[in-house]
Amino acid sequence: MAVAIFWADLHLHSHYSWATSPACTLPHYWQAAQLKGLRVIGTGDITHPAWTKAIHDHLRPAANGLWDLKPALARALQDSIPLRCRGQVQFLLSGEVNCVYRRGNRSRRIHHLIFLSCLDRAHKLQQRLARFGALESDGRPTLKLDSRDLLAILKEVDDHAALVPAHIWTPWYSMLGSKSGFATLAECFGEQSAEIKAVETGLSADPGMLGQAGFLQEQLYISNSDAHSPTKLGREATALSGPPSYERIWKMLQGDRTIGPVCTMEWPPALGKYYWDGHRKCQIAWSPEDTGIPPKPCPVCSRPVTRGVLSRVQELSAPDTSLSQQAPLPPAQPTIPLPDLIAHVLQRKPTTGAVQGLYRGMLESLGPELAILYQVPAYELAQASNKALARAVIAMREGNFRILPGYDGQFGQWTLSDALPSDSSL
Repeated sequence: MAVAIFWADLHLHSHYSWATSPACTLPHYWQAAQLKGLRVIGTGDITHPAWTKAIHDHLRPAANGLWDLKPALARALQDSIPLRCRGQVQFLLSGEVNCVYRRGNRSRRIHHLIFLSCLDRAHKLQQRLARFGALESDGRPTLKLDSRDLLAILKEVDDHAALVPAHIWTPWYSMLGSKSGFATLAECFGEQSAEIKAVETGLSADPGMLGQAGFLQEQLYISNSDAHSPTKLGREATALSGPPSYERIWKMLQGDRTIGPVCTMEWPPALGKYYWDGHRKCQIAWSPEDTGIPPKPCPVCSRPVTRGVLSRVQELSAPDTSLSQQAPLPPAQPTIPLPDLIAHVLQRKPTTGAVQGLYRGMLESLGPELAILYQVPAYELAQASNKALARAVIAMREGNFRILPGYDGQFGQWTLSDALPSDSSL
């Protein structure tokens, strides 16, 4: 008997975070999650007082420890969701913080995800963290607080809280980043390292890359979108075995592999903003082999290039022979969002009416986006759209695309391989 799974995206941001869409509201995320096929999503920005008020006003606690959109709001929005996409979406109290401190004669700037079991404890956490930074200034606040102290405070406030280092390889603002991070998890958390059972991959890495580092082989790898708008929800996600509840998700984040990850949905790492080394202003993009050891300076401005995720993984990935053999990694599915595939086929921008019209039509005919991308047969894809798009989806499933890697804050670019599937299966 097949085990039921559900998809979760636990890292997103409200409109109170810097560089986010005004549409980053709880009702809009509730709608977007159904279009994507997500069952559980984070609230994001749980440290921001105005956002926790919005959570109180728009959501209500459910018996499983998660949060539902209030019934009146759900009824008002239901007709905007295609019938075949409608399903229950619940929220989990979550947020991201930026810890800024000095350790080892270096400035550290590290982002962490935090998860809480109830809103009362979120308010207590806000009271504790307010002395370390202005919580109202950003949904992802900057705190003058060591990562170890953040973890200690979190555990004091909520014994069912969890901390997960965010996008751990990204050069800026991550636990292992080349600019201000550490060389190992133990170096960051010291004696508290055993408390960290899960880490987040980030858009420029996938579980296979994390697994190269011996010191990470005991952690679970989760993937999330880090959405700054509802349309970006689900570009990365993590599948868990059901039924959904806060307790089950918390147990996974505490290291219970029987719950998950069952598999992850991955934005292809090379499309991430920080995959290769380089200088965006100087239009220099290098693979680790091009950069060399020691790193060559930028030939245009003579300054050091920004070391990307691939370089950092190679630098820190000497195997740790003290650890036992790593458990097999769950499957990771490289994914290009459906609107981007449609835009590629139609040669239009994803936001144009033609692309959005075809996207909406496919959702109405076939169901949520994640099912379309990986479950719907090719002939049904062709019937609901056209043969060119059906071939594009199948090519994406098989990984038949070429990528010009991203670097130094510049997203990578992709195109489908010339070797597209034939019409025989359509």
